[in-house]
This record gives sequence, C-alpha cells and structure tokens, in this order.
Amino acid sequence: MRVNAGERDRTAQRADLARYLLPFGSSPFLPSEARASFSGFLKPEEVPAAAWCGQCHQGIYKQWRESAHANSFRTPWYTKNVNLLIEQKGIAFSRHCEGCHNPVALFSGVLTPDSTAKRPFDEDGVTCMTCHAIERVTATRGLGSYVLGRPAVMVDEAGKPMEGLPPTALILAHPERHKAALMRGVMQTPEFCGSCHKANLPQTLNGYKWLRAFTTYDEWQQSGWSRESPMAFFPKSATSTCQSCHMPKIDAVDVAATNGQVASHRWLGANTAIPTKYDYPDQLAGVTKFLRNKALRVDIFALSADKPATKGQHSSIGEITAPVDQSSFTLRGGQAVTVSVVVQNTGIGHSLVPEQRDFYESWIHFEARDEKGGLIYESGAVLPDQTLAPDTHRYTNQIISAGGERLNHHEVWKVEARAYDSTVNAGRADLERYRFVVPAGVQRVTVHAAVLYRRFRPEFLRWVFEDGSDRVERYPTVTMAEDTVSLAIGENSPAASAGKPDTFVRWTAYGIALLDRSEFAAAEAAFRRTIVEYPKRADGLINAGIVLYSQGRYVEALKALGEADRIDPENLRTRYYEGLCYRWQYRYQEAIRALLPVAKAYPRFRQVHDDLGWIYLIDRRYVDAEGEFEAALAVDPDDVVAHKWLAGVYTALGEKQKAADEAAQTAQMKDDPAALWRVLGYWRGNLDVAWEVTPGHVHGVDGLEDEETKRILNTQNPPSMVWIQH
Repeated sequence: MRVNAGERDRTAQRADLARYLLPFGSSPFLPSEARASFSGFLKPEEVPAAAWCGQCHQGIYKQWRESAHANSFRTPWYTKNVNLLIEQKGIAFSRHCEGCHNPVALFSGVLTPDSTAKRPFDEDGVTCMTCHAIERVTATRGLGSYVLGRPAVMVDEAGKPMEGLPPTALILAHPERHKAALMRGVMQTPEFCGSCHKANLPQTLNGYKWLRAFTTYDEWQQSGWSRESPMAFFPKSATSTCQSCHMPKIDAVDVAATNGQVASHRWLGANTAIPTKYDYPDQLAGVTKFLRNKALRVDIFALSADKPATKGQHSSIGEITAPVDQSSFTLRGGQAVTVSVVVQNTGIGHSLVPEQRDFYESWIHFEARDEKGGLIYESGAVLPDQTLAPDTHRYTNQIISAGGERLNHHEVWKVEARAYDSTVNAGRADLERYRFVVPAGVQRVTVHAAVLYRRFRPEFLRWVFEDGSDRVERYPTVTMAEDTVSLAIGENSPAASAGKPDTFVRWTAYGIALLDRSEFAAAEAAFRRTIVEYPKRADGLINAGIVLYSQGRYVEALKALGEADRIDPENLRTRYYEGLCYRWQYRYQEAIRALLPVAKAYPRFRQVHDDLGWIYLIDRRYVDAEGEFEAALAVDPDDVVAHKWLAGVYTALGEKQKAADEAAQTAQMKDDPAALWRVLGYWRGNLDVAWEVTPGHVHGVDGLEDEETKRILNTQNPPSMVWIQH
C-alpha cells in the first residue's frame, strides 16, 4: 500500500475544509492546541497502523498494545464520556479531547457532523506514528500543544521524508534512515509529554471561562524531581524526567533492542482498569508493582492521649508523643487518643492521583483493633455497594456545575468550580488525625493505616456499565503504602523502627504537612525539633523561616534564615525566602540582590521571575519587568500573575494592543468570585466534604458525627472554609 500524499488534489483539500464545521475559528483542530505542519487533512491510510510497525518491533508492539496510550480511545469509560459530550454539545467539541486521545481522528478530519469516513484507527488510540511524527512542541500549555508532521517511516538519500510505506527490506537495509525519520530530540524532553499531560478547559468548550483542568507537567517542573526550582524540602541529587520514570529500559525481543533492552512502551503509571478490562496480566502486574514501589510513605507518627478530667472540668487533649514507635508513654483503658498519620509523597514526580482525579479514588484506610482482632474504630471502610464510608479521607476532587450539582460522569464541559480537591504534591506530605476511645479491659491496640487506590470510582463505573456488561467488583484496589503500630495498655517503650527513615525526615514530613494545613505554630515546633537534633544542618532553620514568612513575621523569618545562611552560605532556598521577606518589607534593592542569584541559577523557576518583575514594575524599571514576566511565561504560558502585571508594564511602555491582550487573558484566567459561593452552597449540602476542608478536622470521636459540629456546619454562616486547591 503506497500513498502519494504530495500529489493529493489541492481542490479536494479545500473542499474538505469547506465541508468541515469550524465553530471555533479558522483552525480545524480547535479547541485542541494541536496543529499540523501540512495543509488540509491526512487520509487515514497515510498513518501506518501499529500492527504494521509491530511486524518488526514485536516486543515494543506488545508493550504498547497493553498500555494506556494504545487504549486511549476505545475503552468503554472514555467512549461513554466523549459520546455524552457529543450528544450534549456536538462532535466538533470532541476535538478538545481527541488531540490527545485520538490524534488520527483529529488530523484526518472525521470530527465533523455527517462524516462517513471509516475509523479503523480508533482501536489504536495514540498509535506509533502519533508520537513519532510530532515535529515540535509549541508551548508548555498542554491540551495537545504539539505540531504533527506528515507521517514518514524513512528518509531518502538526501534526508527528505519519503511518502508511503516502503518495503520492509528497504528499511532493514537502511535502518539509519528509518531512525532519522522517526527519532527527534524533542521526544527525549519532558515538554514532549507535557504537550498532552497538562490541560485546560477553554471558554470555547464550556461557554463560561478558562479553567485549569490539570497540571501534571507543571507539578513535575516545579518539584525537586526537575531540579529547576530551589523550593524542594528534600532536594534530589539527579534529575528525573517523565521518560526516566515511565520509560525505563526493560527486556524485550525486538529489532530495536540494545543488549536485549528497549525503552519501555508500557508507560507504567496508575491505570489498573485497562489491563483488567482487556485481560493484560503483565501490564496489571507492572502497574501494581509501580504503584507500590516507594511512591508513598505512610507513617503513624504521633499520638496524643486525653488527660483525665479534674473536678468541674472536662478532660483535655494532651501533648503529642512522637515519633510513637520511638517514645515512652502510658495508655489507659477508657482513654481517648488521637493518632496522627503522615502520608508523604516520596517517589512520585507529580501529585498523587494526577490529572482528572474526579473519577479516580485514593483514600486512607485506618483501623484500630484489640489483641483479639476486634474492631475498635475504622475510617475508610468499603461499604457493601463498593462505595466508601462518609468519614473517609479521599485523595480525589469533586467538580460542580453552575447550579452547584456534583458532576459524577466527568462532564468537564459543565465545570464551574472544584468543591473539594485533595492530593499530596511531589515531595510534600499530608496529615490526617484519627480519634478513638481505648475500650476498658483490652491489653493491646494495633493501629494500621494504609493508602489505597482504585480506578475508577464505583459510581462512575456503574454508569459506564449500566448495561451490565461488566462488574464493578472486578476492578482491583491496590495498597500503595501502609504502616502498623502496636500500642500496649500501660507502659510503652521505644521499639526498633525497621524500614523507617531517620527522625529528620519524619519530623520534616510532619512539619510540611502541618504547614500545608496552616497549623503554623505546630509546624514551626516540628521544624525546630530538627534544629535541635541536627544542629549542623541548615534545613530546619530554613523550614522554620518559611513558616514564619508564611505568617507575615518577616523580621523573625529573616533571623532564622540568617542563622541558616551561616551554616550553609550557598543555599539559594535561603536566599529566595530572604528576598521575599525584603520584598514585603518594601526593601526592594535588598530583595533584588537576594533574588538575582536565584534567577541566574534557576532560570526556569518562574516564581522568582514573577517576584523580580513585580519589584521592577514598582521601581518603574519597565523594560526589566517586561523581561522577567516574559521569562515566567516562557516556562508557563498560563501564569496569570505574569499576565496580570504585564498588562500594566505594556501600558507604561505605550504598547496598547499588548496591554489589552494581557488584560483580556487575565480576565479569562483569574478566579471567578461567584464560584466560591457555589462551593459554599455545596458544602452546606455535603457535610462530609465540609468537614474534610475544615482546617484542623479530626476523624472519629468528636468528628463529623458530633451533633454540635453538624449544627454549626449547617447554619447559613458556617466557619471560614476557603481551602481549595486550584
């Protein structure tokens, strides 16, 4: 089969576009950000089927066939969702999705009403040539921000791409020309993956405003894994990229193998549903192992026991004992205890359950049992209908519509707000507290905590399989990490902590979790514990300085940072926070001197460019400010801070059109204040969610089941609950 694409009739190409519905502008690929370096559309037969590539690349083909990329379109959960979009909005709107889920459909021009084209490519999803024909990435904006070239599997003697499918013998005779056609340097970059693993919901899709959908690429880029930022609490000694984590060298029988290995085309991640649905045991085993491979650390870290009541007073919560396993303390029957569980993201270069986590589900299962195995307390139980008990801490999000209804079927085109969004970002930690009463007469209490993950939520799967074609119970739950502590009733002594990290890491993770919960006093105390135990390390002082800075206590923060500077004068994390303290004290020249070395050492640390740009703007150094904000936008084109202040910079420079463009982008990207009222209304009707977003909440006794708590949360003026991650 040979296709001479260069000789396609240009009149026919124009006719294709004339018949093509273009509701979003002149580009036939909008709302997707994907573009083509060629004119018109591809014919489906111009894109080699993966099976054709698999004739030689048998090992890679088998890996790919079982991957999420190969099954990005045909799965019943995806087609059910995208067909709902088509029913409600029209097929043209599905271009928003297919730039990443079914690129051949997008570039062959079938996503228009009344198209009768055959679609054999649907089975291949992101097929071989999808990635190998991408010429460049246009911006780190995501949503398919790449440029596709016309597919070619070989170049000729002059290095020009050859059209059609050459004989296998010709490829084997000139493998270097095959490689030249298919392997581009951009494929080795994280930005290549980020072109799809980052997304937004544009106004053209939702008719409302621009909203961020997910930021997997940005999460990596700002983490310690990228080493492009000085902000990591636990810096990495080497850079990890999308490819190094998800495409490691593995054994394969394949013509492309070197020493019997190829870069993995399984792209192991978190998708347990695909190998379950299509019966791919190797893929399921790989994904399960990947999820369990030191991605998280669960640490039952602290305990506080109620002090007995004195005459005329109620009992009170005691001081924390931590680390529990390395401490001496006494427990009594009838005593209420609060256990603090720290979940640390130790091995994921982005957030836990990234991307569109509204239909995935990860949660903490916590239980306390007596010496006979009798259940004392449980949170995170799976109910008979496979849903989770209300008092469960979930790592997921809940998206709501303009009317404040939860969108259970991933209707992203209706989203106007996130009513709940909980995750553990790269290198950071989460803290959840569980409170129960030790029964009288027991001799020992065993406490167990685990983070579990499943794909998908049972409510979503029931909608997908409402015809009864599959059972929700068939889809597995994976235990990603767990911890167990045994507590004696009476005296407890320090025990060996097999497999636990040193106390610096444990106290620091605890402090990070407290900081992220805005429990500043406790966070500072945790970090100062590391200062005492590790006086030769600057980290504890820097971390304490960050807590003080977060409270606006700039003088005290500068003192702590100054002490850190004497221990480690080269630490640019210290310098950055010193610059922020000076900025908010209006000591702009000192701020610039502190921030410039950071910007020089970390040119892709966009926050420092935003900070310097703002100072230059205040100082009327408009050209310098322009340079800094543009540097920030080169890293993240959706940086609303940079867009906002650039509008003022361009106004000062007399660039009226540029100023208007930046103001328009800012208006689209900034938060809608009305969305918060929708969220508050949702919380009033969903007290379990309201409880989860309340700072300092505790699961268990005195938790959500407490009638006074319910009464307060259900009033017209509930406590301030503005913690929402965007």
